Amino acid sequence: MISFLGQQKMANTLTENINAEGAVLGSMLLDMSCITQVHNILKDCYYFRKEEHRILYKTLCDLSETTGGWDLIVVRDALKERDSLDAVGGVEYLVKLVESTPTSANAVYYAGLVHKAYKRRRLAEQGLALHKSAMEPGDVQEALQCATSDLHVVAAEVKRDSRQDS
Repeated sequence: MISFLGQQKMANTLTENINAEGAVLGSMLLDMSCITQVHNILKDCYYFRKEEHRILYKTLCDLSETTGGWDLIVVRDALKERDSLDAVGGVEYLVKLVESTPTSANAVYYAGLVHKAYKRRRLAEQGLALHKSAMEPGDVQEALQCATSDLHVVAAEVKRDSRQDS
């Protein structure tokens, strides 16, 4: 069971790390300068499991390209302009993210945890897709070829990311 900011649910901590997601976002809210390093690890918002976190991550990355700095008011206004403030939990959630993150010094570490969970989630999704195609009528060879192709894509992502980590 995980608990981040009062939210509890059953989760596989190998395929999702909501606490690390919140810590990455809290770090980014605290210190805009960590975004470049975080973005080198988390190339886009789809590394995040929670949709709210995806929206906020994209907004912060976009904001970092257009502004020299921010505070919660600037972030709030950017989310309002995108009609996304409520979708991320409102200003209250932004404040909780900041309050729950003691420092931005570990942002890269948190981003690494999110990235690892994403890679495992992608692999698990491929396993589920393979299971589903095996249980449906149709050409087994075709289903296997599709699954193999998809697994090659995931394997290439993992291999590329591993080289970049070195």
